[in-house]
Amino acid sequence: LSGSGVLGGALHTLGYFSTDVCLGSPPRAFDLIVDTGSSITAVPCASCRTCGEHMCGASGRFDITASRTAESVQCPTRPISSLKCEPCLSNQCGYSVRYTEGSMIRGRVVTDLAHFAHASSATSADAPRGTNSSVRVFFGCQTMETGMFQRQRADGILGLQSSRIRSKVPSMLSALVNQQQAPNAFSLCLADRTGLFLLGGRPPHPTQHGALT
Repeated sequence: LSGSGVLGGALHTLGYFSTDVCLGSPPRAFDLIVDTGSSITAVPCASCRTCGEHMCGASGRFDITASRTAESVQCPTRPISSLKCEPCLSNQCGYSVRYTEGSMIRGRVVTDLAHFAHASSATSADAPRGTNSSVRVFFGCQTMETGMFQRQRADGILGLQSSRIRSKVPSMLSALVNQQQAPNAFSLCLADRTGLFLLGGRPPHPTQHGALT
């Protein structure tokens, strides 16, 4: 993530808060809604014909061929047990999510690197502020969007829910925990038009540093 953990948005007009998440090699930033009710992270695919005009624009959608570290996830063999392909078509791991307000996203699961900046807050790591960590994550590459998801300005969604609860695609937090030994925790501080976000860490203690944002 970038932007020192600062969230953008508006609670009473947009109805969401979002943050920039950098994916791929070379890294590309996507503006993603912070969602505590799901575990999936998803961005629009370059091949999507029904995706909306988001902040990334049509030319800024995720292109698996443009990232040297990106891979499609094959099925029925799953690379990790917590990944559930729904459906599995032509050996491609798919996903489909319907949200309570009626919108829906659908696409295929890919894996690539996500890039995280260390901030001066508490974790078990001792990395100095300003350094980065790259973690291999699983996320959705959307080939269909409907409803509010299609109309929103944000590019996609960043799910924070525990991967053990109704999970189909493991969360980025679970990747941080497993690969970086980060605390299995996140923190949100929200106001009407801004907020702060700490992923893989807890609120700072005066004598500790190194949280991932």
